[in-house]
Order: sequence, then C-alpha cells, then structure tokens
Amino acid sequence: MAAKFTSDSRRRLALVIGIGDYENVRKLNNPQNDARALSSLLQRIRFTTADQQLDKTCNQLKHVLVDFEESVQSNDIVLFYFAGHGVQWEDQNYLLPKDFPNMEAADEKKKAEFLKKNAINAQDLLNKLSDRKPYVIIFLLDCSRQYFLRNIDLNKRALNANESRSVGLTAMHKADSLVAFSCAPGALVDDRSEEQNSLFMKHLLKHLPTPNEDIVNILGIVTRGVMQDSNSKQIPFINVQLRHKNIYLFEQADDSRPFETVSGEGFMKLAQSLFDAGKYFSPTSTVNLKDSIPSPVTVSRNVEDLYKKKQSELAKLCINIMYYCIICDFWTERYTGKRVIIKVPESRNSFTLVIAY
Repeated sequence: MAAKFTSDSRRRLALVIGIGDYENVRKLNNPQNDARALSSLLQRIRFTTADQQLDKTCNQLKHVLVDFEESVQSNDIVLFYFAGHGVQWEDQNYLLPKDFPNMEAADEKKKAEFLKKNAINAQDLLNKLSDRKPYVIIFLLDCSRQYFLRNIDLNKRALNANESRSVGLTAMHKADSLVAFSCAPGALVDDRSEEQNSLFMKHLLKHLPTPNEDIVNILGIVTRGVMQDSNSKQIPFINVQLRHKNIYLFEQADDSRPFETVSGEGFMKLAQSLFDAGKYFSPTSTVNLKDSIPSPVTVSRNVEDLYKKKQSELAKLCINIMYYCIICDFWTERYTGKRVIIKVPESRNSFTLVIAY
C-alpha cells in the first residue's frame, strides 16, 4: 500500500545552536560538535534551511532568533535545537549564551530580571515561533547539564542549599509542538567530555534520517536508546501536543530508492582504483570520485533518469582514461537487475564499461 505523505510541499526550516565556549561558567565539550553534526544531517535530508550558530553572545543570539522567527511562514515544519547550559528559575527555562555572567553575583531578589536580560527564555521563544502559525514545531533542548549555581531557594525543591548544582529544566508545552528534553524535567546529565557527541545527539543522528517515519516514533526510539546506553540514568522527556500525524523530517516518495549499489564498499574500491589510475597518467585532473557518485540518501521522483545520467557520466570518465588499467569485475544492480561489466580489450590501452540490459 502506498504511503500517504502529509508534508511533501512544506518547507522544513531549522535553527541549530551549540554553545560550549562559555566565558564565565563551566565550558562544555559536546555542544559545538552536536550542532555541526545535526546541521549537516538536516542538510542531507533536504531541509530548506539548517542554520548553524556556534558560541554566540546574548546580543548575537537574540538577533539570530529574531531573524529565524521572521523567516517562519504558515505551514512550515520548524525545528529548533539548543545544546549548552540551561537553567530553570521560577518555573521558566533559560538558555545561556556564551557571555552569560556569573549569576552568583546577582542580587537574590533580582535573579529573574537578571536572567531575562542575560539569557533566552525558552518558553517565550516557543510562543513567538508558534505565533507564526507553522504546521508544527519540533523543539529539542539538549541542555540539562550541570551549571554549578548556588541558590538558597533550592531548599524548596528538596536540594541541598550548599550544593553547587543546577536543578535542570521544567516541562514546556504549546499547541502544535513537540518539545523534547535530553533528560527528564528537573534531572541532569553530564557533558560527555570523552565522547564526540552527547548521548542524546548520538541517537538523534542515528535515527533522524529514517525515511517516512513519524518524528514521534523516532524520538521514542531515541529515548529507548539513551535509556539503554545510560542504564536508565538518563531518560529523555517528550511532550507531544500535535494535532497532525505523519510528521516526516525525511520524506521519500515511493519510487525514490537509495543508490545502495554505488555506495557499497566493493564498488567504491573499484571506482577509486580507476580514478587513481587516471590521475596517475593525468595529474592535472580535478575529478573527484565522490562528486560522481550519488549520495546513499539521494532522492528523486524521476529516479530512472537520474540513474541513467550517473551511469553515462561514469562511463564517459572511464572511457576518457587513455591508458590501460587491468581491473575486471561485474555485478548485478540490485534494483533494476541490469548487469554491469568492465572489460579489458586485448590491446590493453584502454578499457570499456558495458551496461548490459
């Protein structure tokens, strides 16, 4: 039965923020890596925009957010991701920019005002994005890390007033939004200094590219993966208030198939050998193998034309190599059943790529 696509004509916009090089509070190792990796992934799965912002000051961040808010149109699918320090104060979540001052120096009675001035109120941001009336908002917060904040009011939350630690973030909600925290509200997760990415991002990168899968299901799989890897010490929290179903961040039409054959290890080794031979005899060549091979996530509604185009390009490149290369191989393309044969003629001064139908 053919899949029904509900979001094919909608723009997919993303703002990805990673802040780790803090000036006045503890630095973090993962956020910049996480932001770069997610932005790159979103570009590969055909997001209209996947703006990446790293280590921004408060003023810079506010300008970035205004620009992003104004870019959102009705019917857009919007994704916002923040990695860095976050703090909860009076049931509000604040995202901390690079130049966030030492909060311990602020007057206890004016800390709310201090945060409004020097940090980003996450709920306010969610509200402003919602005012643009997008189709859906995916709001991902990977910032439940220790901030080391002394707060005498923590006694009210059953935490030791003399212990330097954050209380994590509080739950958030908005109609037509999905808000996901890297761990449960009020809990904390340590920055994985020994790893390239946070545990939450590790599983996002693994599962977000799943084609034609509802984002709610994907985040459920991410949650299970994080729990398993952390022995349930870290439990992501997801607040879903969506009226629509089948929210696909990566959508593939029924006739669009990954080019698995030309991304396989055997083919890539063969093709690389051919290209290396050509470059040996023609050192000025600027041909790059990866530029000639379609990405494994290449998507096209006219996949047969694209397939033939890439076949033709590869054949021309091979034929134009003027010197012999003694490599013989053949395979059957998985989807079309066509046999592809490389032959070495008796003259051995060239070779021929034959597409057998």
